[in-house]
Amino acid sequence: MSKRRWTIPLAAVLLGAGLLWLLFSRESIQEGRCRLRLTQNPDLDPITHLVSQTLSPLPNQPADIKDIPPEVRRPSYYYLTAGERQVPLAVDFSGNLKMCLDADSDGMLSDERCYPAHLVKGLEERVTFRNRFGPLLLAIGDGEQQGSVRLSVLSYRRDTPGPLWVYPSHYRSGRLRLGGKIYAVALIDGDYDGFYKTPLSLPFDLSLQTRCDVLAIDLNGDDKFDGFGPGGEISPLTAMVVVDGRYYAAHVADNGEAIELAAVEPPEGHLAADSPNASLELKLWSDAANQVLSPRTNEWSLPVGRYQTVSATLHLYDPNGDDWVFPMQPDFGILRSFEIQAGCVTRLRAGPPFLL
Repeated sequence: MSKRRWTIPLAAVLLGAGLLWLLFSRESIQEGRCRLRLTQNPDLDPITHLVSQTLSPLPNQPADIKDIPPEVRRPSYYYLTAGERQVPLAVDFSGNLKMCLDADSDGMLSDERCYPAHLVKGLEERVTFRNRFGPLLLAIGDGEQQGSVRLSVLSYRRDTPGPLWVYPSHYRSGRLRLGGKIYAVALIDGDYDGFYKTPLSLPFDLSLQTRCDVLAIDLNGDDKFDGFGPGGEISPLTAMVVVDGRYYAAHVADNGEAIELAAVEPPEGHLAADSPNASLELKLWSDAANQVLSPRTNEWSLPVGRYQTVSATLHLYDPNGDDWVFPMQPDFGILRSFEIQAGCVTRLRAGPPFLL
C-alpha cells in the first residue's frame, strides 16, 4: 500500500480519537449539581466585595510578634482575621514595599516568606495604580480538618502606612442546569477559614463584614456575577436559594469542590403590611433564603426562618395618587430583625412609628 493510502486511514483514526477526547474529557452539565474548579480572581471583582477585609495599621508592635526579617526596615503591623485566627502581618513602607505574615502562628516572622508588592492598574477613575501582594497561601486547621485560603492584599501607598484591603485571590466555579436552563455558579470562602461551610448567621451588624461564605449565581446569563446582596447575583451562603421563582436547598461540600441545588417546597408563613395608603419595598437577608419584596403588594409568602432588613423603602400614596418614596434609616427600627413562623402572619403597620 502506498504512503498516501496509509495516511488517509491514519488521519481518520486520529480525528476520531480527538473527537472522542473532546466528548468525554469534558464533564457534562448536570441537573442541579456540578463539580467546582479553583478559579483565579484577576482583580477586586464584585464577587469578593461582600467578603473583603479592611485592615488598619496598629499603633505599636503586637506582643505576639517576636521578631521580623532583617530586610523589613520600617515595619507597620496589622491583624488579618482568618477563620477564628488573628494573623499578624508586617508591611515595610521604607521604599521597597514588601509584606510578611505569621503563617504558622509561632510569632516568628523571620522564618516567613516576604511578598514583594506588584504595581497593578486600578479600576477607579482617580487612582491609576495600586500595589498588590500575593496571591499568598495560608494553611488553616489541624488534624483531620485541613484547609487553605488564597488571598491578595492591596495598598494604595508605598511610603506611608495606611489601610490595606484583603480579598480572596481565588474562588470555586462551575456550571449546572436548573429547570432546563444553564447557570454559572461560584463559591467564595468569605470567612477565610479554608472551607466552604459557613452560612449566614443572624442577626449581624450591617456596618461589619458578614464573616460567612458566599454563593453567586449568574441569573441573567451574561457570563459574570452582577451586584451583591438581595436582588443581586452574589449573596451570603444560606440554606436555600431562589432561582426563577423556585426554591432550591443548597448542599455544598466542605472543601468547596461540589455543589448540589435540590428543588424543595419549604414550609411558609406570611409577612403583611397593614396600611391602605402605604407599601414597603424590602430587601432581606435570611437564614432560609434571601428575598426582595416588591411594593406592588402588601402581603408576601416567605419560607420559615429569621430575616434581617438590608434595605427598606416606604411608599406613601396621597389622595392624588402620587407616590412619595422614603428610604428608611439604616437601623430600620423593629424591622431590623424578625421571624416568620409556619402558617402565621407577621404584621407590620406602615407609618411612623412602625409596629410589628
